[in-house]
Amino acid sequence: MDKSALSVCVPACAAVLAAFTAAAPAQPPALAALRVYGEVQRERGGEPAVLNEGEAAHSGDRLRTGVVGHVGLQLAPAGNLMLGAESELWVHSLEPGDPPSHAGLARLVLVQGTLRADARAQPPLPPADLRINVGALRLRVFGADAWIGRASDGDEVCVLAGAVELQTPEGPQRLDTPGHCLRAGRGGLQPFDATADGTLAVRLAHTAFPGDPAARIPGAAPWRPTPSVAARAADSQPAPSATVGVAWTIVLASLPDASRAEQEARRLRAIAADARVVAAPRDGGGITYRVVSGHYASKAAAAADLRVLRAQHGLARAWIAPLP
Repeated sequence: MDKSALSVCVPACAAVLAAFTAAAPAQPPALAALRVYGEVQRERGGEPAVLNEGEAAHSGDRLRTGVVGHVGLQLAPAGNLMLGAESELWVHSLEPGDPPSHAGLARLVLVQGTLRADARAQPPLPPADLRINVGALRLRVFGADAWIGRASDGDEVCVLAGAVELQTPEGPQRLDTPGHCLRAGRGGLQPFDATADGTLAVRLAHTAFPGDPAARIPGAAPWRPTPSVAARAADSQPAPSATVGVAWTIVLASLPDASRAEQEARRLRAIAADARVVAAPRDGGGITYRVVSGHYASKAAAAADLRVLRAQHGLARAWIAPLP
C-alpha cells in the first residue's frame, strides 16, 4: 500500500474502530465478596456452595448467611452492601453503569434478615443505583446510605445519609433525614425516628462485622421490627372493622405436609423471591401449610401483585388471604 492510501486508511480505520468500540455492549458488573465471616452460601442454578472472599455474585444468585454469618459486597466501582446474619438476598439482576449518571445498577430483593445498602461514591466516581424490594416496599437508594430489615411481622427502612425514595402500598414516600425510618407492618405504614428512641445503633449492629465499632452493643438481640410509640397506641385501640389492621399475603400453594410445602417454596422462589411457608388453621380442625409471598398493608395492594403473578407466571390458582 502506498503512502497516500495509508494516509487515507489510518483515520478512516480509526473512526470505524472507535465506532465499533463505542457500540460494544458494556459487561454487566458483579458483586464482589470483599469480606466474609461465618457461614455464607451462594446458590447459583439451584446449587448451593460456600462463598469465599474474592468470589463474586452475579445476576440470579442467592446469598444466604448463617446464625453468625456476615458478608460485605461491592458493586464496583461504587456501591457497598452489608448482609447481616440469618439473612437472604436475591441478586435479581446487575446492569452496567451509564456514566455520568450512575456507576452501576443493581436490582435486589431482601428475602429475609437485614441489609445495609450504601450507594455513595467519592467524586469523580458517579454513585451506584440500588433498586431493592423488601416485601411490599420498593426502594431506590441512589447516592444514599440506608438500613433495611425484613421479618415475618413487618419490614423497616431507615435512611442513614442522603435520600431514599420508596414506592409503598399507600403511595410514594421519601426519607431524607438521617435516622428517620418507615415501618410496613400489620398496622400499615408507620414513620418513626430510630435516633430519638435509641434503636438505630441496635439496628446497625446487625449489619456490622463482629469487632467493628458499630457491632459493639452488648447483648444485642436478633433484630425484630419494633413498632413506634404511635403504632403501639394505635394497636391498643379496638379496630372499627374486621379488616382494619389486617396484614395480607398472596397464597401460592397450600399443602398438608410441611416438608412438601418447603419443597414447593424452593421451586416457587424463581417466581416470587420471598416465597415462604406459614402454618394456618384448617377448616374443621388441623393445620395446613401455605406457601405465601408478600406482606401487604391492604388487600388492594396484594391484588395488584396477584394480577401480575396470574398474568405473567400462570399462577391462576393463587389467591389473597390474611396472614395468620
